[in-house]
Amino acid sequence: MRSMACIHCSNPRMDLRRICSSCNSKRICSYPRYTYTKSCTACGIIYEAWRKDQVLCKDCREELVRLSSINKTAGTYAMIGSVSVHRVLAQDILGKELSVDEVIHHVDDDHHNNSVDNLMLMNRSTHGKLHQYLDLQRVIVAKSMTENWENCWNNLIVPLTTAWCESTGANVKKLSEIGQSAAEPLNEEKYVEGSETCAPTT
Repeated sequence: MRSMACIHCSNPRMDLRRICSSCNSKRICSYPRYTYTKSCTACGIIYEAWRKDQVLCKDCREELVRLSSINKTAGTYAMIGSVSVHRVLAQDILGKELSVDEVIHHVDDDHHNNSVDNLMLMNRSTHGKLHQYLDLQRVIVAKSMTENWENCWNNLIVPLTTAWCESTGANVKKLSEIGQSAAEPLNEEKYVEGSETCAPTT
């Protein structure tokens, strides 16, 4: 194949190209090849997006990452040995050991609230999509209110979670709605952290 010179650096280039691969990489990295004028879902400003599915401006995206990181660091679980309390509760109700793909979600996002009414069973893919949706809604609430948005969010998270599960048709199960006829009736004192009777079912 005939070799020619790059118009920028004079290095060899291939047929049908005006620049070499090195200069082409620098050109792509220096600015996006395509942009889309969009309105930020959270703050409403007009901005240039790099992707069609982008919904947040740069500042709101950074706020989303910040709020998500705070929520993750604050969300430590109560543990029984190497197993979290909410998984032990779920395994007792279901009468089986949970698989790696099965996740127990805290509806009110309080990882210390292990009430059966607050726990949902779902797969990891659904759990990830749910948290993506909730993270976006959290930023929208934070940007739309100047004071006490955290209290507002705490009141909204449960109905938003329920509405998302119903509107998407996600395959989720509320542990409170699962029949317990085959399982031992739950005794909440049994699951106090450090209790010898609170061991994972096998």
